[in-house]
Amino acid sequence: MQAATTLLTLHKHSVYCMPFTPFHLGPASVLALALLRYVSLPALLLGSIAPDIQPLLIMFFNLPGTLHGPILHSLIGSTLLLALPLTALVFILKKPIQNITSPLKLNQKPTFPSILAGALIGVYSHILLDAYLYIDIQPFYPLNVNPLLSQSTNRYLEMYTACTISFIVALLMYGFYLWKKHNSTP
Repeated sequence: MQAATTLLTLHKHSVYCMPFTPFHLGPASVLALALLRYVSLPALLLGSIAPDIQPLLIMFFNLPGTLHGPILHSLIGSTLLLALPLTALVFILKKPIQNITSPLKLNQKPTFPSILAGALIGVYSHILLDAYLYIDIQPFYPLNVNPLLSQSTNRYLEMYTACTISFIVALLMYGFYLWKKHNSTP
């Protein structure tokens, strides 16, 4: 119970003082590595953290609104305002991005569809993970409901544990990917 209380305290601090957390990158990394042949890894990873621009702007500029409001924390808002512009940006910058991912042995030949798919999966995974936690999110805006909100009193502990485990799984997947790549090269 002490661990849950500590995590809730950390969560409250992170939501109100530091909206960018690495937790979304765990599940996003698993998805990106599992779908590496089909989606742009950078687009998926960037998409998985992009919706948190909204709470950052609200807090930094003291703007009205909820941290997880429908502008960027809904499927329609994240599609139009994040995934599509992010797709264009990653497509334009694909050569510099390849220079960054190449030393990591994550050589991809991104196409516009693979970048779009990565950006969409990234922002949607963020929305779905947040919908489990936050009462102020409306993932299916304009519908004013969140059927994905957990009623569990331990939902933060559950989600943070799952995200941490998924990051460890992603590291293992990446290690296996490198091992397989190394052993398949003549």
